[in-house]
Amino acid sequence: MNFVATVNRLIGVYLDVFRQVTLWRVWLLLLLNFGLQFLLLVVFHNFRMEVFHRPVMAFVGLLGDRLSNGFVHYPGHYLILPHVFDWAKFCLGVFVEGLILGGAALVMYEDHFEGSDEEKTPLRAILSSWLYLAIAWTLVNGLMLLVALKLPSLLGGWMSQSPRRILAYQFVLLPGFYVGLLSVFYLVLPRIAIYGEGIIEAFRRSLRLVVKFPISIFFMACLVLAGPVAASFITGQPGMIVDKFRPEMVFWVLVGGIGVEIFANFLWMGTAARFLVEIEE
Repeated sequence: MNFVATVNRLIGVYLDVFRQVTLWRVWLLLLLNFGLQFLLLVVFHNFRMEVFHRPVMAFVGLLGDRLSNGFVHYPGHYLILPHVFDWAKFCLGVFVEGLILGGAALVMYEDHFEGSDEEKTPLRAILSSWLYLAIAWTLVNGLMLLVALKLPSLLGGWMSQSPRRILAYQFVLLPGFYVGLLSVFYLVLPRIAIYGEGIIEAFRRSLRLVVKFPISIFFMACLVLAGPVAASFITGQPGMIVDKFRPEMVFWVLVGGIGVEIFANFLWMGTAARFLVEIEE
């Protein structure tokens, strides 16, 4: 496919996705995901409450004794909160986020056939694909988490005492790895939700499309990750937030981060669903 055709295809995909901003069922699903994450953040923020203290400290203890000791002190609690919340959010996402995003993808896909004779799939039918959706979500997010944890140590020597290389890592290399990983898995979760495919079949067919349309999928992955990557850079600087503002501001920055993810997930599921419609036509 030539460059002009690729651009035209992408313009058509995004115009159709922007038209879907009125799909209340999609926003209901995404707001449910936001609500669950927000409640989880509130629990860790208010860990001193008797009902929360024991389970929160048990979870933090799994991440290391040093974190447990710092977590109970002020303002150390806010310096550690982003790291702890990232792990807690990941654990929650393993169980629910794949299912929620799959539901959003299915609603957005079937919206393109509104008015046709094709019978809609009941949203509850997606429950049968929960395990595959959970595996797909865990794979892409787990690999991103692994990159975030291991890449700094692997490139430590290269970045040592070089501010320019540190900036290159933060703004080019790390986001590049994220985009590459999301590109590979961009259509996997939507395919499972829409077509009821297994994880291996969905990955195989999705990878075939990535090879066939690499520029389109890479561009879509870039736009989806632009907001979350920028938000994660801010939430990853709790020391700066504590120094320049009140420590409690860390909590609200984290709330803003999960808010950004609502729109990123809408864009991901919407563009993936529309792209699958495009290749079927």
